[in-house]
Amino acid sequence: MLNFADISSVQGTNLSGILSANDGVIVKATEGNYYVNPQFSNQAGQVTSAGKLLGIYHFINGGVPAETQAQYLLDNIGDYANRSDVPLILDFENNGATNADGSPQYPHLTGTEIKPFADYIKAKTGKTIMLYVGQSDVKNYNLQNIGLPMWVAGYPLNDGSGYTQELQEWADSHYFSGFKDKMSMWQYTSTPYDKSVFYADESAWKGLSQGGQVATTQPVVQKTSIQKFKEGGDRFALRGSFTCNTCQRVNGIYQVMDDDLCADPFSWTDNGIPTGLLNDLSDPSGRTFEDGVQVQFKPQYQTGTIDRYSVNANAVGIDFLDGNGLIWFDADKFWNHA
Repeated sequence: MLNFADISSVQGTNLSGILSANDGVIVKATEGNYYVNPQFSNQAGQVTSAGKLLGIYHFINGGVPAETQAQYLLDNIGDYANRSDVPLILDFENNGATNADGSPQYPHLTGTEIKPFADYIKAKTGKTIMLYVGQSDVKNYNLQNIGLPMWVAGYPLNDGSGYTQELQEWADSHYFSGFKDKMSMWQYTSTPYDKSVFYADESAWKGLSQGGQVATTQPVVQKTSIQKFKEGGDRFALRGSFTCNTCQRVNGIYQVMDDDLCADPFSWTDNGIPTGLLNDLSDPSGRTFEDGVQVQFKPQYQTGTIDRYSVNANAVGIDFLDGNGLIWFDADKFWNHA
């Protein structure tokens, strides 16, 4: 998987931070049949000089023949048009520009512009373009089976935080249902600039322009529960109930053994949960903690911060500040429990 930024004249010519943080950069070249990014040559040159991967995009407007716009792109990018390692990308999104009376400056895109643009580029350069589109427009324009590599935009958070597997999983179910296997790339934020992940490696990126393959399905990046806790700021929340398998007095305090949360093999010293932290849901007043009853952490203990991790044991240690020190829980069980 590769990290990409996409930029326009807005980013200017000081690209050092963007270049250092990404594997590649996609640069806006043209729009419609009237605009050329004045910084294009400088920006594209910086990308290649830094040894980074380069892509080039054209922002399409309605009301101008797609073939005219395709040729306008080729006319303004020089030798990049025929470089096999530089994919060309069609940015398909409606231009929000309006006239003085508030009417749209450009006709609304219909979706029929994509094929003639792609066919023209293919005929002139041998390249299959990549299509950039917003996640809602994939279905609005019925582009699920467009037959082009797709770069899809959708911002679950857009707060400047980085890409995570949890973010990907959320987007897969909320944004990309029905077409996620057709995606080559995801633009997941526009803060502080547009950032994307490409779901393959450098050779696949170059293959987009050489063969136009729909790159890959999204990789399954399995993160451990400990990694997930750390990415969440070491916070935990455990409000659900669990089973008291048995209760014993050990080390001078009554403790509960619970297979739903505790490590295996179990140790009373390391894994026993003091009854003072718990409510017996079957007998709130008597607090009998009979074998098999459902128990629950008292409200003041249901959320907090993990104090220690053991990667080797796949365990999380929490000090509930009740005077009994750390209790170690199985990290997977603790993460997956409600």
